[in-house]
Amino acid sequence: MKGGKQSITVYQFGNYDELVRVLTHQPGRALGLGRNDTPGSSCTN
Repeated sequence: MKGGKQSITVYQFGNYDELVRVLTHQPGRALGLGRNDTPGSSCTN
């Protein structure tokens, strides 16, 4: 939280594959799951 207020970041996608990646990545981040180094994972850097 920034300054006691909640915020949300809106992501833009260019194609279906990018949309799927964002939709699988963000819930994991919201649940507090960390990143990993597995190629193709939705939680890579």
